[in-house]
Amino acid sequence: MNELSSYLRRTLCEAWRNGYGEEARRAAIVAPLLTLFGFAAAWFFPQLTDHVMGVLEQAVDSAGLGSVTETRDMAAAIFANNLTAAFSAILWGLVPFAYLAAFPLGFNFFLIGALGAYYVRSGSSLGVYLVGILPHGVFELPALVLFCAAGLYLCSRVTARVRGDKEVRILRTLSEVSTLFLYVILPLLAAAALTEAYVTPRLLAMVL
Repeated sequence: MNELSSYLRRTLCEAWRNGYGEEARRAAIVAPLLTLFGFAAAWFFPQLTDHVMGVLEQAVDSAGLGSVTETRDMAAAIFANNLTAAFSAILWGLVPFAYLAAFPLGFNFFLIGALGAYYVRSGSSLGVYLVGILPHGVFELPALVLFCAAGLYLCSRVTARVRGDKEVRILRTLSEVSTLFLYVILPLLAAAALTEAYVTPRLLAMVL
């Protein structure tokens, strides 16, 4: 156990020094700004919310969440959906120069803000909306920041290697990102799925 803890600490610290820390800080700063922008955009342009709700409904249908009734199955479906999103964002980092992992970061936090404006405009309390997203968001939103930052970090390292930086070791970078995914992001996504399936509905029932 001590050896595992030492390995994790060493690997994650090395990744942080190599640039992952900078990507994570940027993502953490941009995320709330994107949320505020999404709220403002949907507030001042109400027609945008129709498009936002359409996108959200398509996402729910494609993930198979709309037809799930059992709480256990719901937790599994949410976890599988979030796991796929995280894995995809990180894999996109293998494409040099593109920084594709910025897209899910921007889209998801913009969507959170836009949905907030939608519910307030619909006559619902912003507090009720926050009850609906914050319990599981405590785990899911940091995971979103971390796995998008991991994709951006991987892309920056691959890009540096393509440009001729011989000091960049892609296999080592993949090992760092894999460690982060398995021991940090994965537990956060599991906790988020369980909370969203078991806790959030009960809290909403208390305030609705």
